[in-house]
Amino acid sequence: MNNNKPIIVSGLGGSGTRVLGQILQDAGVCIGNDLNASLDNLLFSLLFKRPSRFSCSDRRDPAYVDRCIERFEKISLTGSGRAVWADVPAIVSDMLKDRYYGPVWLFSRLWKLRRKNGLPPPDRWGWKEPHAGYFFEPLCRRYPQAKFIIVMRNGLDMAYAPNDQQSRYWNRFLGVPPCRTPAEKFNYWYLYNQYMKTSLMQAGADFHMLRLEDLFLEPESTLESLMSALGLVLEPQMIDLPRVPTTFCRFRDHDQEWVAEDTYRKLSECGYARSELEEWAARR
Repeated sequence: MNNNKPIIVSGLGGSGTRVLGQILQDAGVCIGNDLNASLDNLLFSLLFKRPSRFSCSDRRDPAYVDRCIERFEKISLTGSGRAVWADVPAIVSDMLKDRYYGPVWLFSRLWKLRRKNGLPPPDRWGWKEPHAGYFFEPLCRRYPQAKFIIVMRNGLDMAYAPNDQQSRYWNRFLGVPPCRTPAEKFNYWYLYNQYMKTSLMQAGADFHMLRLEDLFLEPESTLESLMSALGLVLEPQMIDLPRVPTTFCRFRDHDQEWVAEDTYRKLSECGYARSELEEWAARR
Protein backbone atom coordinates (compact mmCIF):
# COMPACT_ATOMS: atom_id res chain seq x y z
CA MET A 1 0.00 0.00 0.00
CA ASN A 2 1.25 3.50 -0.84
CA ASN A 3 -0.11 6.04 1.63
CA ASN A 4 0.85 8.92 -0.65
CA LYS A 5 -1.47 8.01 -3.52
CA PRO A 6 -5.06 8.44 -2.34
CA ILE A 7 -7.92 9.00 -4.79
CA ILE A 8 -9.76 12.16 -3.75
CA VAL A 9 -13.21 12.88 -5.20
CA SER A 10 -14.99 16.21 -4.85
CA GLY A 11 -17.59 18.38 -6.55
CA LEU A 12 -20.49 20.60 -5.71
CA GLY A 13 -23.36 18.94 -3.87
CA GLY A 14 -25.79 17.52 -6.42
CA SER A 15 -23.16 17.03 -9.12
CA GLY A 16 -23.35 13.24 -8.94
CA THR A 17 -20.33 12.18 -6.92
CA ARG A 18 -22.18 9.29 -5.26
CA VAL A 19 -22.04 7.03 -8.30
CA LEU A 20 -18.29 7.53 -8.54
CA GLY A 21 -17.96 6.56 -4.89
CA GLN A 22 -19.84 3.34 -5.65
CA ILE A 23 -17.58 2.61 -8.62
CA LEU A 24 -14.43 3.13 -6.53
CA GLN A 25 -15.79 0.82 -3.83
CA ASP A 26 -16.53 -1.86 -6.43
CA ALA A 27 -12.96 -1.45 -7.70
CA GLY A 28 -11.64 -2.29 -4.25
CA VAL A 29 -10.78 1.21 -3.07
CA CYS A 30 -11.47 1.86 0.62
CA ILE A 31 -13.23 5.24 0.71
CA GLY A 32 -13.84 5.16 4.45
CA ASN A 33 -15.56 3.21 7.21
CA ASP A 34 -18.02 5.89 8.29
CA LEU A 35 -20.10 6.83 5.27
CA ASN A 36 -23.55 8.33 4.73
CA ALA A 37 -26.08 7.31 2.08
CA SER A 38 -24.26 9.48 -0.47
CA LEU A 39 -21.00 7.66 0.37
CA ASP A 40 -19.43 10.83 1.78
CA ASN A 41 -16.59 10.18 4.18
CA LEU A 42 -17.97 11.48 7.48
CA LEU A 43 -14.60 11.48 9.21
CA PHE A 44 -13.50 14.08 6.67
CA SER A 45 -16.74 15.96 7.31
CA LEU A 46 -16.08 15.86 11.05
CA LEU A 47 -12.60 17.37 10.69
CA PHE A 48 -13.08 19.76 7.77
CA LYS A 49 -16.73 20.70 7.23
CA ARG A 50 -16.33 23.69 9.53
CA PRO A 51 -16.90 26.87 7.49
CA SER A 52 -16.67 29.21 10.48
CA ARG A 53 -13.03 28.15 10.82
CA PHE A 54 -12.03 27.32 7.25
CA SER A 55 -14.21 29.27 4.78
CA CYS A 56 -11.93 32.34 4.76
CA SER A 57 -8.74 31.04 3.19
CA ASP A 58 -6.69 34.07 4.30
CA ARG A 59 -7.66 33.43 7.95
CA ARG A 60 -6.85 29.73 8.03
CA ASP A 61 -4.12 28.39 10.26
CA PRO A 62 -2.06 26.28 7.78
CA ALA A 63 -0.43 24.32 10.60
CA TYR A 64 -3.83 23.36 12.01
CA VAL A 65 -5.10 22.30 8.57
CA ASP A 66 -2.01 20.13 8.07
CA ARG A 67 -2.52 18.59 11.51
CA CYS A 68 -6.12 17.73 10.63
CA ILE A 69 -4.93 16.08 7.41
CA GLU A 70 -2.35 14.06 9.32
CA ARG A 71 -4.97 12.89 11.80
CA PHE A 72 -7.42 12.05 9.03
CA GLU A 73 -4.75 9.93 7.34
CA LYS A 74 -3.74 8.17 10.56
CA ILE A 75 -7.31 7.26 11.45
CA SER A 76 -8.13 6.20 7.87
CA LEU A 77 -5.10 3.94 7.55
CA THR A 78 -4.66 2.56 11.06
CA GLY A 79 -8.13 2.79 12.59
CA SER A 80 -6.72 4.62 15.61
CA GLY A 81 -9.53 6.98 16.56
CA ARG A 82 -7.50 8.36 19.47
CA ALA A 83 -5.77 10.74 17.06
CA VAL A 84 -8.80 13.04 16.91
CA TRP A 85 -9.65 13.36 20.61
CA ALA A 86 -7.44 16.43 21.14
CA ASP A 87 -9.47 18.29 18.50
CA VAL A 88 -12.92 17.47 19.93
CA PRO A 89 -13.31 20.76 21.91
CA ALA A 90 -12.54 22.85 18.80
CA ILE A 91 -14.83 20.69 16.66
CA VAL A 92 -17.72 21.07 19.10
CA SER A 93 -17.17 24.84 19.28
CA ASP A 94 -17.17 25.14 15.48
CA MET A 95 -20.31 23.02 15.12
CA LEU A 96 -22.15 25.22 17.59
CA LYS A 97 -21.24 28.22 15.43
CA ASP A 98 -22.02 26.58 12.09
CA ARG A 99 -25.17 24.76 13.26
CA TYR A 100 -24.56 22.02 10.72
CA TYR A 101 -24.97 19.02 12.95
CA GLY A 102 -26.45 18.28 16.33
CA PRO A 103 -25.03 16.34 19.27
CA VAL A 104 -26.44 13.00 18.04
CA TRP A 105 -24.49 13.27 14.77
CA LEU A 106 -21.29 14.20 16.63
CA PHE A 107 -21.74 11.39 19.16
CA SER A 108 -22.25 8.90 16.30
CA ARG A 109 -18.98 9.96 14.66
CA LEU A 110 -16.99 9.73 17.89
CA TRP A 111 -18.57 6.38 18.78
CA LYS A 112 -17.57 4.93 15.41
CA LEU A 113 -14.03 6.25 15.88
CA ARG A 114 -13.89 4.52 19.25
CA ARG A 115 -14.93 1.22 17.66
CA LYS A 116 -12.48 1.44 14.74
CA ASN A 117 -9.29 0.67 16.64
CA GLY A 118 -7.32 -2.22 15.15
CA LEU A 119 -8.73 -2.22 11.58
CA PRO A 120 -6.25 -3.54 8.98
CA PRO A 121 -4.87 -0.92 6.57
CA PRO A 122 -6.50 -0.86 3.10
CA ASP A 123 -4.55 -1.79 -0.03
CA ARG A 124 -5.86 1.24 -1.94
CA TRP A 125 -7.51 4.18 -0.26
CA GLY A 126 -9.15 7.50 -0.91
CA TRP A 127 -12.34 9.33 -0.10
CA LYS A 128 -15.30 11.21 -1.51
CA GLU A 129 -16.52 14.37 0.18
CA PRO A 130 -17.87 17.47 -1.62
CA HIS A 131 -16.03 19.82 0.76
CA ALA A 132 -12.63 18.28 0.02
CA GLY A 133 -12.25 20.72 -2.86
CA TYR A 134 -11.72 23.62 -0.47
CA PHE A 135 -8.60 21.88 0.80
CA PHE A 136 -7.00 20.84 -2.47
CA GLU A 137 -3.93 23.06 -1.99
CA PRO A 138 -2.83 21.57 1.36
CA LEU A 139 -3.87 18.10 0.15
CA CYS A 140 -1.63 18.52 -2.90
CA ARG A 141 1.28 19.39 -0.61
CA ARG A 142 0.60 16.37 1.58
CA TYR A 143 -0.05 13.96 -1.29
CA PRO A 144 1.85 15.08 -4.42
CA GLN A 145 1.09 11.71 -6.07
CA ALA A 146 -2.64 11.73 -5.30
CA LYS A 147 -5.31 11.37 -7.97
CA PHE A 148 -7.93 14.15 -7.80
CA ILE A 149 -11.33 13.87 -9.46
CA ILE A 150 -13.71 16.83 -9.73
CA VAL A 151 -17.18 15.76 -10.79
CA MET A 152 -19.07 18.43 -12.72
CA ARG A 153 -22.64 18.73 -13.86
CA ASN A 154 -24.08 21.20 -16.37
CA GLY A 155 -24.17 24.58 -14.62
CA LEU A 156 -27.72 25.35 -15.78
CA ASP A 157 -28.95 22.25 -13.97
CA MET A 158 -26.83 23.10 -10.94
CA ALA A 159 -28.40 26.56 -10.75
CA TYR A 160 -31.62 24.82 -9.68
CA ALA A 161 -30.08 22.14 -7.45
CA PRO A 162 -31.77 21.92 -4.03
CA ASN A 163 -28.44 21.06 -2.38
CA ASP A 164 -26.89 24.53 -2.11
CA GLN A 165 -24.96 24.16 1.15
CA GLN A 166 -21.64 25.05 -0.39
CA SER A 167 -22.85 28.18 -2.17
CA ARG A 168 -24.43 29.42 1.08
CA TYR A 169 -21.81 28.47 3.63
CA TRP A 170 -18.51 28.52 1.71
CA ASN A 171 -19.19 31.62 -0.40
CA ARG A 172 -16.50 33.59 1.44
CA PHE A 173 -13.90 31.14 0.19
CA LEU A 174 -14.57 32.33 -3.37
CA GLY A 175 -15.19 35.94 -2.35
CA VAL A 176 -18.88 36.16 -3.23
CA PRO A 177 -22.00 36.93 -1.14
CA PRO A 178 -24.35 34.10 -0.07
CA CYS A 179 -25.99 32.58 -3.15
CA ARG A 180 -29.75 32.27 -3.31
CA THR A 181 -30.93 32.98 -6.87
CA PRO A 182 -30.29 30.69 -9.86
CA ALA A 183 -27.96 33.31 -11.38
CA GLU A 184 -25.93 33.50 -8.16
CA LYS A 185 -25.75 29.72 -7.85
CA PHE A 186 -24.63 29.42 -11.45
CA ASN A 187 -21.89 31.97 -10.90
CA TYR A 188 -20.75 30.01 -7.84
CA TRP A 189 -20.67 26.84 -9.95
CA TYR A 190 -18.47 28.60 -12.50
CA LEU A 191 -16.09 30.10 -9.92
CA TYR A 192 -15.85 26.81 -8.03
CA ASN A 193 -14.90 24.71 -11.04
CA GLN A 194 -12.49 27.31 -12.40
CA TYR A 195 -10.82 27.60 -9.01
CA MET A 196 -10.47 23.83 -8.64
CA LYS A 197 -8.98 23.46 -12.11
CA THR A 198 -6.59 26.39 -11.70
CA SER A 199 -5.38 25.43 -8.22
CA LEU A 200 -4.73 21.82 -9.23
CA MET A 201 -2.91 22.87 -12.41
CA GLN A 202 -0.71 25.27 -10.47
CA ALA A 203 0.11 22.53 -7.98
CA GLY A 204 1.07 20.17 -10.79
CA ALA A 205 -1.49 17.67 -9.54
CA ASP A 206 -2.76 14.62 -11.39
CA PHE A 207 -6.43 15.50 -11.76
CA HIS A 208 -9.48 14.78 -13.89
CA MET A 209 -12.51 17.00 -14.53
CA LEU A 210 -15.27 14.43 -14.99
CA ARG A 211 -18.58 15.50 -16.48
CA LEU A 212 -21.49 13.60 -14.97
CA GLU A 213 -23.29 13.66 -18.34
CA ASP A 214 -20.42 11.73 -19.97
CA LEU A 215 -20.66 9.17 -17.20
CA PHE A 216 -24.31 8.28 -17.89
CA LEU A 217 -24.51 9.05 -21.62
CA GLU A 218 -21.25 7.30 -22.60
CA PRO A 219 -20.43 5.14 -19.56
CA GLU A 220 -18.19 2.55 -21.18
CA SER A 221 -15.70 4.88 -22.89
CA THR A 222 -15.75 7.37 -20.00
CA LEU A 223 -15.08 4.72 -17.37
CA GLU A 224 -12.44 2.96 -19.47
CA SER A 225 -10.48 6.21 -19.68
CA LEU A 226 -10.97 7.11 -16.02
CA MET A 227 -10.16 3.68 -14.57
CA SER A 228 -7.06 3.41 -16.73
CA ALA A 229 -5.85 6.78 -15.44
CA LEU A 230 -6.50 5.65 -11.84
CA GLY A 231 -4.74 2.33 -12.33
CA LEU A 232 -7.91 0.38 -11.56
CA VAL A 233 -9.64 -2.50 -13.31
CA LEU A 234 -12.97 -1.77 -14.98
CA GLU A 235 -15.43 -4.55 -14.21
CA PRO A 236 -18.42 -5.05 -16.57
CA GLN A 237 -21.02 -4.40 -13.85
CA MET A 238 -19.59 -0.92 -13.22
CA ILE A 239 -20.81 0.23 -16.63
CA ASP A 240 -24.41 -0.28 -15.49
CA LEU A 241 -24.06 1.88 -12.36
CA PRO A 242 -24.42 5.36 -13.92
CA ARG A 243 -28.07 6.09 -14.67
CA VAL A 244 -29.65 9.12 -16.31
CA PRO A 245 -31.08 11.14 -13.39
CA THR A 246 -34.70 12.21 -13.50
CA THR A 247 -33.46 15.79 -13.06
CA PHE A 248 -31.38 15.71 -16.25
CA CYS A 249 -31.89 19.05 -18.06
CA ARG A 250 -34.19 20.29 -15.30
CA PHE A 251 -33.29 23.84 -16.28
CA ARG A 252 -35.84 23.51 -19.08
CA ASP A 253 -38.60 23.47 -16.45
CA HIS A 254 -37.61 26.84 -14.99
CA ASP A 255 -37.54 30.46 -15.97
CA GLN A 256 -34.33 31.30 -17.85
CA GLU A 257 -34.58 35.06 -18.10
CA TRP A 258 -31.29 35.38 -16.24
CA VAL A 259 -29.42 33.33 -18.86
CA ALA A 260 -27.34 35.55 -21.15
CA GLU A 261 -24.50 35.22 -23.67
CA ASP A 262 -22.00 35.50 -20.83
CA THR A 263 -23.67 32.49 -19.22
CA TYR A 264 -22.95 30.39 -22.29
CA ARG A 265 -19.38 31.72 -22.41
CA LYS A 266 -18.81 30.49 -18.86
CA LEU A 267 -20.42 27.15 -19.66
CA SER A 268 -18.10 26.78 -22.63
CA GLU A 269 -15.06 27.55 -20.47
CA CYS A 270 -16.11 24.68 -18.23
CA GLY A 271 -16.51 22.29 -21.16
CA TYR A 272 -20.21 22.66 -22.00
CA ALA A 273 -20.98 23.90 -25.50
CA ARG A 274 -24.30 25.64 -26.09
CA SER A 275 -25.15 23.33 -29.00
CA GLU A 276 -24.56 20.31 -26.75
CA LEU A 277 -26.89 21.65 -24.07
CA GLU A 278 -29.60 22.34 -26.64
CA GLU A 279 -29.21 18.82 -28.05
CA TRP A 280 -29.57 17.28 -24.59
CA ALA A 281 -32.65 19.36 -23.83
CA ALA A 282 -34.24 18.28 -27.13
CA ARG A 283 -33.56 14.60 -26.35
CA ARG A 284 -35.09 14.81 -22.88
